[in-house]
Amino acid sequence: MKGQIATHFGIMDLGPVSKHLGIQFEWNRMTCKLWMHQMDYITYLLEEHGMLGCNSDTLPMDPHFPFGQDTDMHPHIENLTSEYCKLVGELLYLAMYTRPNIAIVVMKLAQHNSSPATCHYTSAKHVHFLAGTISLCTHYGSVTATLQLHSFSNLDWASCPED
Repeated sequence: MKGQIATHFGIMDLGPVSKHLGIQFEWNRMTCKLWMHQMDYITYLLEEHGMLGCNSDTLPMDPHFPFGQDTDMHPHIENLTSEYCKLVGELLYLAMYTRPNIAIVVMKLAQHNSSPATCHYTSAKHVHFLAGTISLCTHYGSVTATLQLHSFSNLDWASCPED
């Protein structure tokens, strides 16, 4: 099939995909398992935001004070709106493909895209949470394995005073 397509369209077989749009793929053809991760992209984010050698945290956002406390001091940030939107967009890209564990946090941060404050930017910069979880992968198992549905959620239903 590949040969027939190649004669008509001039394609080349480069082998199995290993990286596409910043997502790394690791295959095990014998067990039909696939792992997807974005370790390089997380490293880029940590480096870009000056958090490469930082201590990691256990949570992506403080559940009691998601945007800090009123007494917190925040530095002045040039072009706050564009910098904030850029960071939230980068985190959204991560959440959409390989890190659904930060999706709720990114959604809360994205609600402030039109008029962010420095406390929102500081919370978004809590990207150092990713430093401790950089090796997490999205895993797709074997098609021959027994099908068992597992679901995990980090939602806290009905505790949000905003909605």
